[in-house]
Amino acid sequence: MTFDDWYKIYPRKAAPPIARKAWDKLSTEEQEECYEVTVTRLEKDAAWVEARETGIKKHIPHPSTFLNQQRWLDDYDEVTAVPKKTVWQMTDNELIKTCQDRGITTQGKDRFQLIARLEGKVASI
Repeated sequence: MTFDDWYKIYPRKAAPPIARKAWDKLSTEEQEECYEVTVTRLEKDAAWVEARETGIKKHIPHPSTFLNQQRWLDDYDEVTAVPKKTVWQMTDNELIKTCQDRGITTQGKDRFQLIARLEGKVASI
């Protein structure tokens, strides 16, 4: 297990030379545990999953902080069932795909017309 292996999967990229120094201070056992926990948290940690989906990583510590403070030992909130997005929360691409999947014509329609059609507020547009 190398620093590069771990850093490649860690969800926040910042100050790699400082993080590498922190990694080098860890024992081989700590490095292995840190890597394994990082892999697990990528799928199960609610904050990490949200960061992956939104791109907002403010709740993920810098790599050097994660290593120096042995944050892989911290408790974390696990992901629960992901609530389905409403049409208002969908990206434009998701909205268009949903309309196309339901046989709704999207060409020449704006976002609000498509949402109205999906919500059934208008019979057809």
